[in-house]
Amino acid sequence: MKLRELSVNCGKVLSKQVPKVALEPIVNEVVEALKSDKVVHKILSNKGVPLSSVTPKSDETTEEILSRTRLAISLITPSYSETCEKVILENCGTQGSKRKLLLFTKLYIAHLCGQRFHRMFIHETAIEHFTRKTISRCTSGLLTKFFNYFTLDKNRYFTVALCGSATYVNFLNGVFQLETYDDEVELKGQTKLNIPSDFAQGDRKKILLLPGIRAPDRFSAVVWAEKLLGISRSFLFVFPSSLKESIDNDAYVFHGKSLMGKRVGRRLTLSVSTSRATRPQSVSSAAKAFSRFAFENRNGGRGDDGLFRALNAAALSGSSQDPETQLITLWSAFEALLPQPTRDEKGTARIVHFCSLIVPALASSYIPNKFEFFVKSLDRARARSVRKIIEAHGHGDSDGERLAFTLSASADNARLVASALDQSPLLINRVSNLYNLSQSPTEALRKLNANEDRLMWQLHRIYRERNDIVHSGTSSPFLLPVTENAFFYFRVLTAKLESIYAQFEVTEPHGALQIIAGIQSELKQQASRIVSDREISEEQKRHSFIEYLFKKRAI
Repeated sequence: MKLRELSVNCGKVLSKQVPKVALEPIVNEVVEALKSDKVVHKILSNKGVPLSSVTPKSDETTEEILSRTRLAISLITPSYSETCEKVILENCGTQGSKRKLLLFTKLYIAHLCGQRFHRMFIHETAIEHFTRKTISRCTSGLLTKFFNYFTLDKNRYFTVALCGSATYVNFLNGVFQLETYDDEVELKGQTKLNIPSDFAQGDRKKILLLPGIRAPDRFSAVVWAEKLLGISRSFLFVFPSSLKESIDNDAYVFHGKSLMGKRVGRRLTLSVSTSRATRPQSVSSAAKAFSRFAFENRNGGRGDDGLFRALNAAALSGSSQDPETQLITLWSAFEALLPQPTRDEKGTARIVHFCSLIVPALASSYIPNKFEFFVKSLDRARARSVRKIIEAHGHGDSDGERLAFTLSASADNARLVASALDQSPLLINRVSNLYNLSQSPTEALRKLNANEDRLMWQLHRIYRERNDIVHSGTSSPFLLPVTENAFFYFRVLTAKLESIYAQFEVTEPHGALQIIAGIQSELKQQASRIVSDREISEEQKRHSFIEYLFKKRAI
């Protein structure tokens, strides 16, 4: 997917829609992806092609970048799914490394999303195949059956049945000339399609049929149907009338010639997750602090109203049910927090300046949060067992800090923590990763810098996604997760601004973000000095590094 994105943007540069400097973050992300993707390495190794031949360079001409990108797409894409599936089958058949299995499974799922399979379809198919009580282990036959669901069939068509008020369904029928039925009895009598008897219950309701939708899966078919409904919804807004949209949430989707439909929730298929798990812990205090500030300055005075415009825009974005509208509105909330869009004397695009302010705030607690979130993610029984261990073997002001000091002390402590996790492979793997992180300040610092790069790339992707929606009317298969990331980033940013307000009484967002960037820069410099200090032992480095990250982390 990243290669296709780079190819599309090379075309935009060549047609002078965007400047060449816009390619740099995309090229850097593609280079990192090619370098770290084990599936790509296996494919190129089998073909005898060196990785350097398909790796673009930001200092090359746009034509050269495009040529390498197209070569990479032609070599890698056709056999990516097959290679993933083969490695997963071999690994399960030989009871191989669980870490390797996890890595290739993640790459496989990301590839499926890039092929426009809906993430709910991937999730439900996996649940259906791999959570049966009768399964003792994952067999090759079971895996092959699972993989068969994700073959891209060019003749994969769906029919979507929707139910709504008779008035609105008749309006849609008049606009699009679609099939409508009074109830499920009439539908079954004329089409033989089976729908539960309670589907069209209620006064003055009718069934609307959308046939011949070409899509990878039933959830994607509902997404397409929703786009069609969005056209009529928009016209009803532009030309107000007494007619209101009235379509039930449940849809029934039929694959090919199948007469049995499967229920799909429209809101669940289209919605962006706003789970409480993605919200910063200080969101409540932020709400109190900003509300108090707004009341104290209700007659004007110090501060900047950009913050309140941003909060209003974010709230408006959250109330929308359309992810494209959500992302456009949410980006306006980000822009309200930042200085007026201008170019500096070097001609740097404003997104580069925005990233220089936003990234430090998002990255400031990256390493400590890895330890904190691990303990918070455990169920009650496991968390109780882990807390007993880290309170006995570690020290600090939080569970995360105590866990970090416990793991940094010895491998025996890591095994002790792992023993409290009821042999959960995924949790034990996370403990192993945290142990490695606590043992190597150099690796932790490298991960901190790499995380800042990923955040910068993601902000650029959010910005490009927003621009594509506004200027081209297009969106990528990753619109939902991109929008979810944008919501999470805004919440984290709001919590950081609240901390600055509480500590320094700085209310102007631009100034507050500059303070955070300065603190984060100082933290990284001091962490680098600890890592490079030759006068202290490795054990002292680990202790000082962890203590500094937790005690002095930016805000």
